[in-house]
Amino acid sequence: GALRDPQGARAATKPEKSNGRRLSRRAFLTALSLLLLSGILGFFALNPRANSALRRVLGLTGIPQIKHLAVLPLLVIGGDGSSQALSDGLVETLTSKLTQIEQSERSMWIVPASELRASGIDSPGRARKALGVNLVITGSLQQSNNMVRLILNLIDATAMRQLRSAVITETNNVGADFQDRAAAEVARMLDLELKPATRSLLAAGGTSSPEANEFYLQGRGLLQRYEQQENLDAAIDLFQKAVQEDADFALAFAGLGEAYWRKYELTRNPDLVQEAQRNCQQAIKLNGNLVPVQITLGIIERGKGNYQEAIDSFKKALSLDSVNSEALLELAIAYEGKGKLAEAEATYLQTIKLKPNYWAAINNLGIFYFFNGRLQEAETMWRQVTKITPDNIRGYNNLGVVYQYQGKIDLARQMFEKSLTIRANADAYSNLGTIYFFEKRYREAAAMYEAGIAMGRNDYLIWGNLGDAYRYLPEFKAQIHKAYQTAIKLAHEQLQVNPRDAHLHSSLGVYYAKTDQIIPALDEVARAVKIAENNVSVLFNTALVYELAKMREQAISTLKRYFALSGTEQAVDQEPLFLNLRHDHNYTSLLIEIKKVQNQSK
Repeated sequence: GALRDPQGARAATKPEKSNGRRLSRRAFLTALSLLLLSGILGFFALNPRANSALRRVLGLTGIPQIKHLAVLPLLVIGGDGSSQALSDGLVETLTSKLTQIEQSERSMWIVPASELRASGIDSPGRARKALGVNLVITGSLQQSNNMVRLILNLIDATAMRQLRSAVITETNNVGADFQDRAAAEVARMLDLELKPATRSLLAAGGTSSPEANEFYLQGRGLLQRYEQQENLDAAIDLFQKAVQEDADFALAFAGLGEAYWRKYELTRNPDLVQEAQRNCQQAIKLNGNLVPVQITLGIIERGKGNYQEAIDSFKKALSLDSVNSEALLELAIAYEGKGKLAEAEATYLQTIKLKPNYWAAINNLGIFYFFNGRLQEAETMWRQVTKITPDNIRGYNNLGVVYQYQGKIDLARQMFEKSLTIRANADAYSNLGTIYFFEKRYREAAAMYEAGIAMGRNDYLIWGNLGDAYRYLPEFKAQIHKAYQTAIKLAHEQLQVNPRDAHLHSSLGVYYAKTDQIIPALDEVARAVKIAENNVSVLFNTALVYELAKMREQAISTLKRYFALSGTEQAVDQEPLFLNLRHDHNYTSLLIEIKKVQNQSK
């Protein structure tokens, strides 16, 4: 057996009386220890905050130190259509409030509701694959007999197991503090301590009116499906009811502004832009320290081409929340629109440094690199997007575009087809159609463009592409002009709102040239180059307009600048309308000169 303690052996030789006293003392100490332990355990059992602290120390929580969280749609039990809208609104506002907690919790980041909405994710497993999260909130909402019951579950998205849950109930209308209580419960489940300042921040911009709050939540819920005009009309009506109940409800005015902007994006009715801006300004007048309001206003200003005003709004948001990743990302995009390329790249990188797995920032940095001729860096970014979020269609679509520009057609095709296996989407249909177009499979190309349009994508680019395919299909000769005219009309409507969109101007120039309207075509590409003289897409379109205008010398001169910015020869080779130019002696001499310089630099 085991060796006995030497001191224990000596103690056994002591007189019986002495030994008895020692046993009593031991019994006393044992009893005292048990009493103290019982008291300690009782304290932790009755004090949840202390209990959480102890569990963290002992490593028993199951909550990862780095928390990448998404709030998934709730299951609606009973109720009617308004219950679904209320549920969706709760998810959106809960996400927004958790994002506000982020600024004091550097180890946590929340997937913005807009990203979750765009991805269509509805399960923990898909959220992990498509968004790179390790935690998700699931749950249910039940409305019956003047009672609302909200159940929230915290799920480990990696191990696929439930960690914790919470139940919140409310009688009659959903009170203004309902979503604040939900956010506090999620914070508790995540072992986060909400300081008084954070609690005040969560309540800012709200309302004391239960009726106004319920209208507001339903409006936010309907905004989750802003691709449907009936949802936008209903959301506008609900937000208007909310501000009628409480004229000081800043967040409801902000929601009204966003709803009008979304409706503009869908209908391209420029009258809606003024309404969107007016309501956002009213929200700021009521409370200029609301980060979501500043971000919404900045997005509207950027959409109008008012890049400096957008930059100011995003900077204001960051002065209130310096680690708000959405504000940083939007600021980078606004810098890019303003032509401040160094500031744009630095801000993209700052956003990614703050959140290394923030796929939206990485994706937009790839777009920045692509349009500035840095194709290899763009490819690297988009590869990273597909690695972080393997079910993300945007990463595959963008990789397909850069592969296509690089002449890697088979790889491009694989990317677009992979995107479509994940989810049917207009971008993949259009891009796959462009591959078919360059392979002279014009009928298949037209079918792909038509599929994109059938998905409700009222996009000038797809209509322009459809016109290109019809040019080579005799049976569609009568529809060529209609397709291009639709593209021109849609482009013009967008320019009314944002006259500083360089790519839009250059695309419009191409459509004018293809319909033999040479003077307006030249005007449009001149505007585009003035706005973004180093954008490879703009330069390519400009060269094409010059070629269609029978201005060969200017076309080749523009292509020289295009190649200097890493534009590819393959893209020029694929364009049928450059056929005659490619046989021009001056163009072939340019290619020889470029290859000579490339060989010397190796």
